[in-house]
Amino acid sequence: VLALWETREFELLTVASCPSAASIHCISWNPYIAGEFSTGGSSGSLLLWRIDDTGDQVQLNVFVAEIPKELKKSASRSCLLEFTCACYAGEKTLYVGSTTGIVSVWNLNTNACSLHWQAEQREITHLFTIG
Repeated sequence: VLALWETREFELLTVASCPSAASIHCISWNPYIAGEFSTGGSSGSLLLWRIDDTGDQVQLNVFVAEIPKELKKSASRSCLLEFTCACYAGEKTLYVGSTTGIVSVWNLNTNACSLHWQAEQREITHLFTIG
């Protein structure tokens, strides 16, 4: 379950069920597009969210990103692929780190992974972009 709160009055705006049973390990707000954010978690789940406040009630729309088989296979047998951190680089590019040391790049126009590589042998806990 994901809850969205308004911070000025501390009012609960909406609650949404996550499409997967995975735990959420990270959240990253898109600094270029208001109301857009991503969450990453266990079982290699990556969810792309948009806040819809055009109606009478606020709603959360979610897209479940399809994880490429190559990315799942890149994870070592001793460590499951779990997403641990995310960072936007421009309004339509998302970098995501994992417990397996893999960094993946997501094209948010197509909601697809466009690139991934083994950046580290251990868990990646932080990602930053400059510019």
